[in-house]
Amino acid sequence: MPIRLLLYDLDGTLVDSKDDLANAVNRTLSDLGLPQHSRQELYGFVGNGVRTLLARAVGEERPEDLENALAVFRAHYLNHLTDHTRLYPGVEQVLEAFGSRHQAIVTNKPMLYTEGVVRNLGLGERVGLVLGGDSIPALKPDPAMLRAALEHFGVAPEEALMVGDGLPDIGAARAAGVRCAILTCGLGQPQELLAARPDFVLGHMQELIPLVHRLDNGGGLRPEPPDRD
Repeated sequence: MPIRLLLYDLDGTLVDSKDDLANAVNRTLSDLGLPQHSRQELYGFVGNGVRTLLARAVGEERPEDLENALAVFRAHYLNHLTDHTRLYPGVEQVLEAFGSRHQAIVTNKPMLYTEGVVRNLGLGERVGLVLGGDSIPALKPDPAMLRAALEHFGVAPEEALMVGDGLPDIGAARAAGVRCAILTCGLGQPQELLAARPDFVLGHMQELIPLVHRLDNGGGLRPEPPDRD
């Protein structure tokens, strides 16, 4: 059955935002007098929403600091949303290739930040719907966000494809009955992603174009088995 709707995650999938996120978190920790983290460690915290990102950065043993951290982070991040954030290579080509189909962004990032990134990078003109982490009362891997997008466009689950880079994308797609293509070049850990057995595995965004054409014609690529070493 042809793919009528492409559902994209944002951070780690369409945009490389890790440096701006890491900078905002470390500025927040510095303001609060808390230890900062390495960029690599912070990259691993991204994907489950800003609250979880800050909770992990502040430390689970300091819940009393979380609300303050969220307020401090908000000011830092809003002022530096796209200092370094850019579209990943191949994203422009993909959005253009599927311009005649429904395309949506479904991200756990709150809309306050999502709208700014989408606007600054010109994504709003390319997609028909943007849903953030506070658009729906549940974050991925809950399927509610994907189901809302399916209902918005009047598309059946089998006519959609989720494109993401993290375990929440796989979980949400599976729960919604939507096939999932996972990028191993984003923020997720490739071995964890492969072990979760997504429907399709992509090493680069532009590989999505031939995959969708194969799915249109009843075929598809299969994921490589995870390395057992």
